[in-house]
Amino acid sequence: MTTIFDKLERYLLPLAEAFSRNTYLNAVRDAFLVNMPLLIAGSLFMLIAAFPIPGYGPFMADLLGKNWSDYMWGIADVTFGLMGLITAVSVGYNLAKAFRLDALMIAVLSLICFLFLLPFSIELEQGGGIKGLSLEYLGAKGIFVSIFVGLLVTHIVKFAMDYKLYIKMPESVPEGVTRSFNAIIPVFLTLAVFIAIKVLVGWFAFDSLHSIIYSALQRPLQNVTDGPAALALIVLFEQLLWMLGIHGGMVVNSVMTPVLDSLAIENYSAFLAGGEIPYIVSSSFRSVYLLMGGSGLTLGLIIAVFIVGRSRQLKSLSKMALPANLFNVNEPIIFGMPIILNPVMLIPWVFGPVFIALFTYFVIYIGLVPSPNGMPIPWTTPIFISGFLTAGVKGALMQLVNLVLITLIYLPFVRIIDHQYYHDEQRET
Repeated sequence: MTTIFDKLERYLLPLAEAFSRNTYLNAVRDAFLVNMPLLIAGSLFMLIAAFPIPGYGPFMADLLGKNWSDYMWGIADVTFGLMGLITAVSVGYNLAKAFRLDALMIAVLSLICFLFLLPFSIELEQGGGIKGLSLEYLGAKGIFVSIFVGLLVTHIVKFAMDYKLYIKMPESVPEGVTRSFNAIIPVFLTLAVFIAIKVLVGWFAFDSLHSIIYSALQRPLQNVTDGPAALALIVLFEQLLWMLGIHGGMVVNSVMTPVLDSLAIENYSAFLAGGEIPYIVSSSFRSVYLLMGGSGLTLGLIIAVFIVGRSRQLKSLSKMALPANLFNVNEPIIFGMPIILNPVMLIPWVFGPVFIALFTYFVIYIGLVPSPNGMPIPWTTPIFISGFLTAGVKGALMQLVNLVLITLIYLPFVRIIDHQYYHDEQRET
């Protein structure tokens, strides 16, 4: 067993450290953290607008007026519908901070460049077109372009500053004026590069860079991720990292958040439009079915301790960890048992969540349970509430089935650890 851990550390630790220290991945991850409270707030306003209680709509219309819900839906439109735009600003801002550049200026410049790459005409259904900016790529469809824009804008400005391509002002000039003049040449160079990109896109007769990247990169990545093989690899990698003492969720999020979040938002858009939910795997799938108690579905682990545990150490630990675990915070049980580098827990901790992920995928695939609708909910939302909000009663029942299964998987291994602790306690008394 020691050999297995040695090999895991040899190959996975360098990879995980590279991900966790990567400036670009961290900037992208932090950018999506900016989106999260906006999306959650938007979903709450949508819930207020369409609360699923008979007679609620007419009652609110009588109380607040016929068009009362338009304002709620408007908030939803600008939070969900502008996710790509917000991401471009956030990526540029976070990467600029990491490089110690003028973060506000780069954020604004990223906004301008993102909008500039959009098509400036809108085709009408009856034929012809009008001048304007299409909203199509301001949301989930524009996420990959927004990341590209934020990274490229920051690098162009960094290049200009590194090579001193800016107007140097005397020290007596106020700082605000100096910053403005320093930005003139970097801003000009950045806009020139994006003009060249748009001209190049036009030469090849493409509608926009957004449509190219969405068709050639984002859509294929989404389709690959929305499959059992990719799902199993994501979960396996996360659990192996945890076993080695690395926060697997943070590493996975830094890489997969753009894809998983875009899938969830497209699901939610389809759900709001009354259409069929297109994807199974998304950030909602992961948070609802694979984080029951936190990474490793540790709520099942705690229940297993309550069922077979006899040692004072494990029972006391589980009682202490349960309140936080109900809100998907599981560090007490991970470090208290401990899970990390524990050979007895290797099989259930790593392969139990992989089994639950594939089992849930299959159940949704054959239509017994609907796909998660993509509603952005806080990751601390307790079990059953999260399942109900994203997939109705069937979603909550699916969580219950998964909880039973993961508890059964943990049971024999918990019994082994508990026997060891109990035996040690008996010898001490």
